[in-house]
Amino acid sequence: MKIILKYLLSFSLLFLGHFSYAQYQTDQERKEYANQLFEQKKYVEAEPHMLYFLSQENSTDYSFKYGVCALFTFADKSKAIRFLSFAAKDRNVNPEAFFYLGKAYHLNYLFNDAIKNFEIFKNKSSPKIQKEFLVDMHIAMCKSGKTLMQNLTDLVVKDKISSSYDKFQYSYDFSKIGGRILVYDGFQSKLDQKLDYRSVMYFPEGEQNLVFYSSYGKDGNNGLDIYKVRRLQNGWSEPELLPAHINTPYDDAFAFLHSDGKTFYFCSKGHSSMGGYDIFRSIYDDQTNSFGPPSNMDYKINTPDDDIMYVVDSANNNAFFSSSRASKAGFIDVYNVRVEVFPIQNVIIAGDFENQIDSTDYDAEIQVLDLVTDQVVGIFHPNKERK
Repeated sequence: MKIILKYLLSFSLLFLGHFSYAQYQTDQERKEYANQLFEQKKYVEAEPHMLYFLSQENSTDYSFKYGVCALFTFADKSKAIRFLSFAAKDRNVNPEAFFYLGKAYHLNYLFNDAIKNFEIFKNKSSPKIQKEFLVDMHIAMCKSGKTLMQNLTDLVVKDKISSSYDKFQYSYDFSKIGGRILVYDGFQSKLDQKLDYRSVMYFPEGEQNLVFYSSYGKDGNNGLDIYKVRRLQNGWSEPELLPAHINTPYDDAFAFLHSDGKTFYFCSKGHSSMGGYDIFRSIYDDQTNSFGPPSNMDYKINTPDDDIMYVVDSANNNAFFSSSRASKAGFIDVYNVRVEVFPIQNVIIAGDFENQIDSTDYDAEIQVLDLVTDQVVGIFHPNKERK
């Protein structure tokens, strides 16, 4: 019986294999289908077709297309480099080859080579295409990566679980953390509904009543932004957009407020991200509703790929986060790590504020500006006590 089943299974796979390719009457039909998949950015589905045509015709066009497919399909991101490098030698190649070659170098920590190819892509592309590919963001990420790589530290991994991207939250162990991660549509904007976007958010338990979520807002001009709502007895407060020194012109999401009510973790493609989403930390003051300047969690946590949804226990000993650093398309790895959290350095500014225009108005806003980058790194609201 086992032998019969084995032969039946082999025949079925063989039949299905012939059937899947029998739908193409000619190579030209298959080529048109493969190019259609590629244009739709369905790289996983396009990969075997591009490999077939690359084996038939060692052209720079198919080397470029297969290299892009390999970059988004396989866990080993270095596999794409040789194909994209070959394509980039052709002066008539699609300029996008330089962008994806830069991305392949980026994901392999070769930041100087990545920047070089991103710059070539900029020189060969229109401003519209540059904006579409967010090439300036990628160059900034590479520069951040070079800086962050100077701070090499060890990461003690206790466990790693591979999960499909749409179910990664089920691989977190909240027995010592409390709360849960949900994919929730209760705070969707009209644009979120149109885009069918539902936020992945952490729901706390107990006395902690602040909930943070991500949304495209009304127009989506800044990508995803992080919002805050407060649980009330009769529902939820109005959503509040987090300040500009937390939200960036790029995607910001996956927020987590530690059980101490002060340490705020979130993920961003902006700030000093070394690539994709990086995990950042800030200090939150509930009394003044202020967030301190964000700091990158550095190389031991962050990589040139997506690193998201960092949660840590109350003792700051064990943390969970998810990363695409070594996973194939459609999957992500959930890491359980042992961590050592160092306190964020605080600056104390003391003084008196006097409103000479309206003596009854005691509100004040302090903006901290980085004179090197000319970026706002903190917005604070002092106590309103009258002296």
